[in-house]
Amino acid sequence: MNDHDIPGPPVEAARPRLLHLARETIRRRHYSYPTEQAYLHWMKRFILFSGKRHPRELGATEVTAFLNHLVLERRVAAATQIQALAALLFLYQEVLVETLPRLKEGDALLYVDRALIHEGSSRVRVERGVSRLQSLLLAAAHCIERHEGERKRDGK
Repeated sequence: MNDHDIPGPPVEAARPRLLHLARETIRRRHYSYPTEQAYLHWMKRFILFSGKRHPRELGATEVTAFLNHLVLERRVAAATQIQALAALLFLYQEVLVETLPRLKEGDALLYVDRALIHEGSSRVRVERGVSRLQSLLLAAAHCIERHEGERKRDGK
């Protein structure tokens, strides 16, 4: 009997790890290297915040808790929170190919005093009193739109 005739279940090839899949997906979509690094950073932070649980086991509640942690405990700027949200949306929609359940109004806090957010050619002023979640989602959409514009401008 030689090594090739060893009885037992077939050995499966190791599945790619989540962050490796994320990196491949980012590169396949021709995102810039700084965007890749930022997205991977926020994905790692989210996983560590969630007790190293796989994001498939997590949902909108954990994403909201992470975003609120960034605001309340880490005191990050609105742009930082938006970048973290964009990375998590990318993780769920593009890497895991899962729809993240909708965040409920008022669940995610946005650390914003006054910010100018450009949407297309019009300017939208986000003031206190506007739903924080609406502000966050609008800013995240703008962030994603800007990255898509970068890719098109670079011809990728």
